[in-house]
Amino acid sequence: MNKLNPLVVLAVLAAVTLGLPLGLYFLLTRKRRAAMQEIRNGAEQRGWKFRLRHWTGNPTAFRMDGRGRSGLRMVVRSRSAGGYDPRWNATLTVRFPELAGEPDVAVLPRRLGFDSGAKLQGISPTMREKVAAFSGLAASALRLIQEGKDSPTGVPSFDAAYQVLSLGVSWQPLVDERLAEGILAGPGNGAAIHAMLIWRDPFGFCVEARLPAPPNWATICYVVGLAEDLCARLPAGKMPGPPKGILDELLMRIMGLR
Repeated sequence: MNKLNPLVVLAVLAAVTLGLPLGLYFLLTRKRRAAMQEIRNGAEQRGWKFRLRHWTGNPTAFRMDGRGRSGLRMVVRSRSAGGYDPRWNATLTVRFPELAGEPDVAVLPRRLGFDSGAKLQGISPTMREKVAAFSGLAASALRLIQEGKDSPTGVPSFDAAYQVLSLGVSWQPLVDERLAEGILAGPGNGAAIHAMLIWRDPFGFCVEARLPAPPNWATICYVVGLAEDLCARLPAGKMPGPPKGILDELLMRIMGLR
C-alpha cells in the first residue's frame, strides 16, 4: 500500500479545519455584508465619507460624514445598543454640529417616565448646582425636562407616545402634524423603529433612532430625511459657552472637541 504524503494529509486537514468555518461565516454573513456594501455605495453617491468602526468590535458599526440638502455638516453613526433593552439592538444617530446650543428642545418617548418633569420636580436648585459641577450639560437637560413646555402636535397617537418639550423660546412647534405622522409611519419596506429621541445640546442637534436591528440604507435615508426636515424648523441655538463640568470635559475630549 502506498503511503500518503504527509504534506497532502496536512493540506487536507487544513482545508477541512479552516474551510468549513470560513465557508459557514461567509454564508451566514452574506446578507449583512450586502447591506453594508449598499450603505457604502449610497454614501459615496451622496459624497459622504463612510468608515467602518472596527475598533468597536461590531461589524455593523459605522460613521458617515457629509452634508445634507441644506448644506449643513452632519455626522451619522450606527452602533450596537449594548443589550440595554431587548426591544432594540442598535442605534442610528444623526448629529448637526452647526446647530449646537443650550438644551432648549427635545422630543422624548413618554415611556422614559419624564412626562412634564413630574418625577423630577423635587430636585432643588442646590441639588441642580451640584449636578452642574459634575456636568453642565446634565444640569441644562434637567432644567429642560423640569420646566419645558409640552407642545402637542394634534396627532393623538403621537402625542400619547411622545412629548415635545421647548424651553424659553417662542417659535413654531418643532414637530407638526406631518412630521408626527412621518415619525409614527417609520421607514417602511419592512424596517421598523422602536423609538425616536430628538434633542439639542452644546455639541449639536441630534436625532436618534432606536432600532430592533442594524439599519439598512432605506432606514438611513428615512432618518436623515427626517432630521433635515426638523432642522428646517429649528431656530439658531444660544451658545453662552461650552459646558464646564468634569464629565463634559471628558465627553469633549472623546468627541475630538478639545
